[in-house]
Parts: sequence; C-alpha cells; structure tokens
Amino acid sequence: MHITLQSRLSPTALSVALVGLSALFFASVHVSVVAARNAKDILFESSPLWALLALVGVPPATLILAPCLVSARRGEGRRLKAIDWCALAAGAAPIAFVATILLGLFR
Repeated sequence: MHITLQSRLSPTALSVALVGLSALFFASVHVSVVAARNAKDILFESSPLWALLALVGVPPATLILAPCLVSARRGEGRRLKAIDWCALAAGAAPIAFVATILLGLFR
C-alpha cells in the first residue's frame, strides 16, 4: 500500500507551515539587511547562513506546499477555508517579493 505525503498531512498543518515559512522568509530578509547595514559591504556577505538558506529555500518550498494544501483540502471534499486563503496569500508573499526584486534588477 502506497501512502502519499498529502494524505498524511492535515490541511491545517500545511496552512501553519505556509504562514511560518513566510514569517521565516521576511525575518531572514530583515536580518540580512541589518547585517549588511552594520557591515557596510555586500548584502549577502555578512548575512548568517540560516538567513541565506531561508532566502533561497522558502520560495520553492511555498511553491510545493501551496498545491499540496489545495489538493489536501479538496481531497477531503471540502472547500478552502478562510485560514487556507490567508495561508496561500502568506505563501505567495515571498514569491511576490522575490519577483519584485528580480524585476527591479533586470529592468
């Protein structure tokens, strides 16, 4: 018998994970900016390793968890709840932030 990942995780846990990852992402952005301001050098050179890993890892993780949340909720035969919509918006925030930065760089 094959058990998939989405059948083992509750939609509420996925919602909490998306909100937590978004908070971690923006905390790492803040830490990186403060570290660069204090060191007066390149932004990522003085940032701690955990902040860099969060900056790189959170956007792809939200791209993976968001469809899992939708399919888990639909797998239960229910519509998305308000907390799910808030979690999807929180998960989209790091992606929108990175997209805005990239559009500003390559403009």
